[in-house]
Amino acid sequence: MPRGGPVRSQKSASDGIVLAVDNPRGVAVAGALRLALGRLQPHVGSIARPNAAFGPLGEALFWLCSLDQLLIDVHGSSYEDVRDKDPDGRLVPGLRFARNRVAHGVEVASVSEINPENAVLGLGILGQMRLGTPANLTWSRFDAIPLPPPKLRRPAQEASYQEHLAGKAVFETVEDGVQWLCSTAGV
Repeated sequence: MPRGGPVRSQKSASDGIVLAVDNPRGVAVAGALRLALGRLQPHVGSIARPNAAFGPLGEALFWLCSLDQLLIDVHGSSYEDVRDKDPDGRLVPGLRFARNRVAHGVEVASVSEINPENAVLGLGILGQMRLGTPANLTWSRFDAIPLPPPKLRRPAQEASYQEHLAGKAVFETVEDGVQWLCSTAGV
């Protein structure tokens, strides 16, 4: 029997990978994940207290990776194949990279402030700013994050972080990961 209790077979839009809602651990983890996401949201644009998001972000990443791992434990490589082929699922390994770095005290996000008084039309990076955009918590550039020792590195997680997270808004990408995982898990 899989960890967390019995699993009822269901079909989903994600090639049939669904952790049944009657799995108590899956339901508890998904609930904790949603609560952590709610605690993260108020801190994403805080310039006055930029470090205030560090704890809630770490908590949300912890529960996100816990649900991802539960799906791996139950469905193995068939789940990982679905996750890694899905446009939204592909960011989950990058979020796992971020969680692993946060667990070792590494800052993986910072508050970016766009000052409308200093904004000049034509000098913004397309798709990354708008005049009057409020401060936002964004993922750090990959090359700004201290990496683990070579034997602990995970190239797929690093590639996912670089492609799907680096320079992007933290809350929105975490929220996308939460929605994809909960939908895939059926919880």
